Amino acid sequence: MSDQHSAEAFRGGRRGFWRTLARWLKGLGLGLAALVALVLASALLWIAIDAIDLGTRQETVSDVLQSAPDFRGSVTGISPGDGHDVLGVLNVSDRASVRVTGNTRILLGIVGYGGSGPIQGGFEDISVGQQVDVWFTGAVTEGPPIEAEARWVYVRD
Repeated sequence: MSDQHSAEAFRGGRRGFWRTLARWLKGLGLGLAALVALVLASALLWIAIDAIDLGTRQETVSDVLQSAPDFRGSVTGISPGDGHDVLGVLNVSDRASVRVTGNTRILLGIVGYGGSGPIQGGFEDISVGQQVDVWFTGAVTEGPPIEAEARWVYVRD
């Protein structure tokens, strides 16, 4: 677009801008349909890039602990896993059956032991009677009992 066309668009307000854009598109051999397609394609690309950014953002311990857990209760039973991806299943307050997988992050609250906060733990660190907060991932089957996969498990004591 030349400086003359830009100045004309500015002086003409919105109508001048659209008229100038139409002339420019016509000069390129494009019509209104091409402009609409370009705008839609740009919007879809923007949405896709935004979704990729959200998918790669790592959730921090602080993010999790500042959010409300999906379920909270006492561990009433522990079952072994399938030997593959499922490390084991926690029964929480006899109202939830929670699968713990290799992707589940387990945090141990060590404040009572003179520590400064939660540390990374493993499935073997969880025992019957402990209080846990659980954040789910994926589909949740409404019970009773609720069945879900754990994204995070925070052992409070």
